[in-house]
Amino acid sequence: MTAEEKIRFTIAEYCHRTDSGDFDGWVKLFAEDGSFRMFGNEVVGHAALRAFIEQDQPPELRGLHLTTDSAIMLQGDHAKVRSNFIFVAGGDEAGVVVAAGRYLDILVPRGDAWLFKLARGRTHSAGRDTALGCEAGLTRCRTMIEFCRAHR
Repeated sequence: MTAEEKIRFTIAEYCHRTDSGDFDGWVKLFAEDGSFRMFGNEVVGHAALRAFIEQDQPPELRGLHLTTDSAIMLQGDHAKVRSNFIFVAGGDEAGVVVAAGRYLDILVPRGDAWLFKLARGRTHSAGRDTALGCEAGLTRCRTMIEFCRAHR
């Protein structure tokens, strides 16, 4: 596989492992000193990443993370990647788009793989980061679900 193909594979596995609850596998997609940054918070290192993802993605909040339009810029010892994403709710709210935004990532080669040095997400909401699961977001989600059910 080319570097670009390996990077796309890592990005795809990030989504699949999050959604399936494979948190040990998710952490392995990060370099040892890799970090995740979103909503003004940053988590660094494998132990902190593992604790974060388990708390952030309990079974009842999981859905589908869909990443697309990845623009990969190889820059010597790292790659900068810009991707769009949407998060679709699961469970009783399945099919409702809860969030959309952009990932601005940095990946580094490690052995035969490319791993996240930095996974950074920004949601689209008036130009600022917002937390998924915030009360306003849940209210909009419930309103959309009620609308869809009433108009089937």
